[in-house]
Amino acid sequence: MKSFSWIRRKGQPAASEGEAVPIEVARTVSAGPGAVVAGGAITGSAIGDHNTVTYIEKQYVTDGGAPLGASRSGFDQALATLPPVFQEEARQLRDRWPNVEVVVNQLPTGRTARKEILEQWAEHEPQWLASAPVHAFPWLAQLASTYDARTASFSFYDRAVRDGGYPRDLLVVRAALQAETMPEGSARSYLAAHQDLDSPLVRALQSILDDDRPAALDHINRWTAPDDAAQALQLLLKTDALVGQGLTDQALPALREADVARFPQLGLALAQALLQRAARRATHSKLADAQEALAVALRARNARREWFGDSAAAVVLGMQAAVFSQDLSTAWALSQLAPEGDADAQEVEDPRVQEESALIAALTGREHRARELLSVVTSPFAKAQVLAVLEERRAGSDSEDERVAEAWQSAWDAAEPGPEQLMAAMGLVESGRNLPDIAHMKDDYPEAVADLEKFARAVSGTAGGDLSVLRANANLSPIIALKLAQRYQQLDDRERAAATLQEAAAYWRDAQLMTMAARAYQQVRDYEKAKECAESAMRIAGPDWAAQGAMYELLVETESATGNWERATDAAITLLRLDPHNLDARWALVRCYVTRARPDEAWRTLTELGEAAPPRRRDEALLWIRLGARRSADPQFVGRALELMQNWPQDEELLGTFLGVLLWHTSMTQPMSAEAAELLHEAGSDYRERFPDSVYFRALDATDPRAAIEELGESLRREYEDEGRREIRERINQGHFPIGMLAPMSGRSYAEVCVRLTAERPGLFASDPTAITVEADAIQAALTRRVVVDTSAAVSLALLEPGAAERLIGSCQSIVTTDQIVGDVFHAVDSFALRSDATLIWNADESRPTLHVAPDGQVSALRRTLERAADIVRSLHRVARPELRALPGLSAGRGAEAWLTALDHAKEHDLVLWCDDRALRMFARSAGVPAFGTLALIDACQRQQTMTPAEAMALRAELLRHFYMDIPFSSDLYGFAARADGWRARGVAVAIARPTAWSDPQGVVRLVLNAVEQIIDSEPDQASAWLAAAYTGLWRATLPSHRSSNLQKFSVQALTQPWISDSSLPFLLAGLHNGAAEVQGGDGPLMMALARYYGALVQQLGHPEAGTALMNLFNHAAEADKSAAARIVLTYRDE
Repeated sequence: MKSFSWIRRKGQPAASEGEAVPIEVARTVSAGPGAVVAGGAITGSAIGDHNTVTYIEKQYVTDGGAPLGASRSGFDQALATLPPVFQEEARQLRDRWPNVEVVVNQLPTGRTARKEILEQWAEHEPQWLASAPVHAFPWLAQLASTYDARTASFSFYDRAVRDGGYPRDLLVVRAALQAETMPEGSARSYLAAHQDLDSPLVRALQSILDDDRPAALDHINRWTAPDDAAQALQLLLKTDALVGQGLTDQALPALREADVARFPQLGLALAQALLQRAARRATHSKLADAQEALAVALRARNARREWFGDSAAAVVLGMQAAVFSQDLSTAWALSQLAPEGDADAQEVEDPRVQEESALIAALTGREHRARELLSVVTSPFAKAQVLAVLEERRAGSDSEDERVAEAWQSAWDAAEPGPEQLMAAMGLVESGRNLPDIAHMKDDYPEAVADLEKFARAVSGTAGGDLSVLRANANLSPIIALKLAQRYQQLDDRERAAATLQEAAAYWRDAQLMTMAARAYQQVRDYEKAKECAESAMRIAGPDWAAQGAMYELLVETESATGNWERATDAAITLLRLDPHNLDARWALVRCYVTRARPDEAWRTLTELGEAAPPRRRDEALLWIRLGARRSADPQFVGRALELMQNWPQDEELLGTFLGVLLWHTSMTQPMSAEAAELLHEAGSDYRERFPDSVYFRALDATDPRAAIEELGESLRREYEDEGRREIRERINQGHFPIGMLAPMSGRSYAEVCVRLTAERPGLFASDPTAITVEADAIQAALTRRVVVDTSAAVSLALLEPGAAERLIGSCQSIVTTDQIVGDVFHAVDSFALRSDATLIWNADESRPTLHVAPDGQVSALRRTLERAADIVRSLHRVARPELRALPGLSAGRGAEAWLTALDHAKEHDLVLWCDDRALRMFARSAGVPAFGTLALIDACQRQQTMTPAEAMALRAELLRHFYMDIPFSSDLYGFAARADGWRARGVAVAIARPTAWSDPQGVVRLVLNAVEQIIDSEPDQASAWLAAAYTGLWRATLPSHRSSNLQKFSVQALTQPWISDSSLPFLLAGLHNGAAEVQGGDGPLMMALARYYGALVQQLGHPEAGTALMNLFNHAAEADKSAAARIVLTYRDE
């Protein structure tokens, strides 16, 4: 009897033993302090007196029953782990048999575990099953069949037959099919016991058992299926009858139109039929069938993984199809665990997969592994074929090595007529032997035989290394071109191999050959050619091509490799749409979204099917934890993450990253339960024991603050004493170097660096009075060319009133930013959320660390600015810039630093840069990129009368208040900004300390003295700060030959103000002293000013009275100042 291809044969392995899971028994794991033990598994203990945590189907529940998180519970959630058709039928069954919920909820995870529990239910009937109606048993039987519980399936079907289930003929046939798979069962015997049935379906099965396929087909066509599931069975029987007669072409249309999502067995039948037809066909058609079979098998595998089905069966078909398609890398990956492949543990351990892997290991040069796997190979031909391939690999380019020929002769001797003999014959011809007699296969395999004969004629009489005949005949047949490409591969001329495939594909208009060319170009990293071939393959094949998924996968890989992340994202979206269960496609799209700073879309993609897709590799785990920590609302998230860490027990960086992110998660999201907190604490303690010197995760002893500060201070000291870093910082603080250089030096994001400079010294050097004309020209260019927005400009816009920011954005024709800038801003928002008001800094004067506390509200104000900047960049059109490509002096392909991506993009595409870092704009112009700042744009809007002078001044004042340096001085502007700051010495005072503000010295002095008068009574320290800033700015703006004179005049003006009194003088003197100390200029000018002041008093009051008045004025001054005043009085000489 010919066995059914879609029913597992007797004795065929059902699953790997390694998958076995205890049934209905909670698994308890004990863990003491330090949860990462020698084996590396991170577990944990519950808090309090309990010392165990019970893991039940991925739920974390303490022994007291309190959940660590909200697990997926309920009937609908449990149903999601079953195949789609079972979900539908279970919902319908629930109305008549509520206990179906018990069945579904008691099913454990894992195929083997489900098989065992179903067998147990069939052998020892549970109480809830005793009351089951007859129509419940067919559902249970089919469920048991799905999980290879064949005995249980037969038992449930037979129970339904005996209890009068309907339709009886369908139940009898299903029971007979299950009986055929049992060691002691027989479909014939079962049908004989029900010979009273007169049904076309029963007669069809009997005909198949009698190997009378034509009769079976006739009977099947006359039977009317009562429902969709019965129609699926009818199609499977019909496919068996057609394929058994060699009529595969007639079977394929119905299989292709079938709903393989609801009935995955039909997908396997389609893949198997395609492979059977591929073995009979010429190379062109063979590749088409094989690539379609590969796509179908992968979809079936992905779907079966969702409900713990037999995905290994689909993997085997996929591997066979990949070998047919000459895609050996995919074939091998299907059978291997990550990171080498994408198989799961059950698939890797399945004997069917291992047997198929032996040949692929040999074909890919893994000789040791191939010989290891020979022990599980049962087919004599398969063993001989593996040995022949190994001999070929040993011989290398010597295709006529005698040992190779002998090995293929052995394979021919072991081969059965059909695909095995065709394969062995090809090996013999390639090894220099004559084509054996294959005439007996012409009737069953006409195309394949003709192809092989054509190839044999093409290579007959050639020396082993002579490719001239193959090259001359490459256009005669696709197989000759394919073999020529393989020879080039053996000679390690992979570029020539790819070109050969591309030329042949173009000549024959062959999508399959073009697919192979695309893969070949990808392997040699010629990504442009790979994309060209992939797109050409899809054009040739048309929109309904079954193998288009492979080409979209290639496009994702090649587009991302070349930095075209927008196209990579589009390709990944299409790839996932083709197969929503394809984890490779889902993670590829997640990576695209993360790279493009679209975390919300990334998390949505990851959780589209419910629970977040599990990471399989290290890079996926890092994405999973970073996305989940910020976006997961699952209170069980911490427990899931700690469990996931067990997969990488020795990875210091990954484990440290997990712990750090989890601590961030618990501090920023919902409160963590005591149990989860204890688990996290123990995992962290164990990590620090195992990796005491880790730079990825470490802890300071909060019980000893002094020791903690000393440890941090030592790090700050080393950084401060680094001469190279200190010099760079000084140049940045003077506006000579771009502020983006601070980002990698400080370990902060570019956005955070920019925002911090808007709240404190040295400020943001945005204005460039020397470049007014060139910036005006850049703005004019922006009317016709696209503008790229830098982070600094986004921060400027965030400081302005939203309406004003929108008007400035709208004044440009078209605006874009980079994904890296957006991602950098998002990162800044997240990290800044953890910042406190206190920062530990190195105090150079005292040579020790000092705690700097930000003014009230400053941190929250900076956080709001960052959030506003994030909203702005989120609203802009974005382009991916994962690497730098165009800037002179930087190597192409250099990893992208966010602060350079806008300029790099502008340079490559001849765009205009909008940036508020003066040094970066100067660098841009030196690279040929027109650039302007926000202040120049405000000026342009005022000139174009799209903004009134008052509006423009208000915007400039807002930026001035936020420490934007070197804005040209005007009394109105600076006074407006100072009033808005309540006359406190903030951004305006820092700007005055710069020499560029002193274009109108008297105007600046009037402003400063007015500010001091306004605030001297309420906040005298602020008055001192104003005077210090003015003294510093005047010193810097004056030529050395005139400094002393100018500083004397300024000091005298300050001393003669009407608000001077014995209570205000100390603050005036402190300000002038501080100014002198800032520039290290000494107190000489102040002392001379005091002497002049005293001289004026003497002229007015006389010496004795003047001395008394001066000393009274210095009544509250510092002792040093009193002494100075006394010396002036005592040494004064009348002239």
